[in-house]
Amino acid sequence: MDKNAMKQAIEEIKTDSYEKEKDGWKEIISKILKEIKSLESEKRHLGCQINDIDAKLVFLKRDLDDIKIGRIDRISFAYNNAFMNQVHTTSRI
Repeated sequence: MDKNAMKQAIEEIKTDSYEKEKDGWKEIISKILKEIKSLESEKRHLGCQINDIDAKLVFLKRDLDDIKIGRIDRISFAYNNAFMNQVHTTSRI
């Protein structure tokens, strides 16, 4: 094998190795991007749950204030709903 053929064979091996390595990185990057997307989706879902809980807390605190000042007639639907939904909310979290 002459020197030129040897150099060409070495270059082909290097190129082939580089392509395999590049494909390996593409796969790793793809997996990372999928995981990022999954975590962002989970974060949005948890954010919605937090907002639901915050809304219930607002109504319950208002109900508590109404009870303290004797405005029992104003107790909101949220009081009943909060306890009815407690199992549902807890199971989602």
